[in-house]
Amino acid sequence: MASSATIKTENVGIHGIYVYFPRLVVQQEDLEAVDGCCGKYTVGLGQQAMTFCGDREDVVSMAATAVLRLLDSLGILPKDIGKLEVGTETGVDRSKSVMSYLVEYFTSAGNTTLQGSDHTHGCYGGTAALFSVADWVCSPSWDGRLGLVVATDIAMYPENSPARPTGGGGAAALLLGPDAPLVLEPWPWRSHFSAHTFDFFKPHGHPLYPVVDGPATTLWFTKAADACAAQLYRQLHPLLEQDQQQGPAAGASAQQQTSLPGLLQHFDYFVSHAPYNKIVRKIFARMVLQDMLRADQWQQQQQQQETLFTTGRGSSNHGG
Repeated sequence: MASSATIKTENVGIHGIYVYFPRLVVQQEDLEAVDGCCGKYTVGLGQQAMTFCGDREDVVSMAATAVLRLLDSLGILPKDIGKLEVGTETGVDRSKSVMSYLVEYFTSAGNTTLQGSDHTHGCYGGTAALFSVADWVCSPSWDGRLGLVVATDIAMYPENSPARPTGGGGAAALLLGPDAPLVLEPWPWRSHFSAHTFDFFKPHGHPLYPVVDGPATTLWFTKAADACAAQLYRQLHPLLEQDQQQGPAAGASAQQQTSLPGLLQHFDYFVSHAPYNKIVRKIFARMVLQDMLRADQWQQQQQQQETLFTTGRGSSNHGG
């Protein structure tokens, strides 16, 4: 790879993705039949199937499969990777990272300068790893090589647990670098939300399964989505107002030309982490509601401005 001094870090994003799922799978309809709750998982939670691992797989093996197949499919050599970050909530050791297991492939090929570590965090670990590697490529510390992000996890819940149908397993590997076909937008097109909660956690000394508070998970997932959408709109509001004043761009759809200021109209797709599929539909509906409320507020402001303009013009003519 060329040095960072000879390559401009523009259009940093994803060059390739490989997703791996275990071959073992159970249909949610069959799980409903066993648990005696027809429709609860498929209709109530929006789930269709759930993959799971046998005794020959874990988060390390799944991550390794995703990484090796991604690099092989793109023709990337081990020496071309400068940073590897792993996101998971299922470590295999309390100290040794999953990333340190994956390093063996790179060191065996002569790459002993690989940076990286794990981001151990329920649900957010993979996203944190993605931002970390992307920010590294954009930073002065970038050494000109590509970055790898791996999200790998096994979610298991005990029998008769309400959370059991939301389990599963899998891994995804992403190759990051400049001049990417799928660009990751920087700030202000990025927002965050943080809170200290106990809706999901795995305390030391506790059995294999996590401690889950289902209603709290739904509540905080919704709060986080609402807060991120609101913050993103506040950050983008000056840009959105500017676009509104300049008028629709050439080639804009009829909906874009006539729509009122909002957040979702500026995006082509909505991709979300899914604790279970039904909650994704709900938070998307809440984002639509936020835009509807903004549109209603915008209409009221426009009517007030028109009223003030008409009143002011009438007074001026009367005075003349």
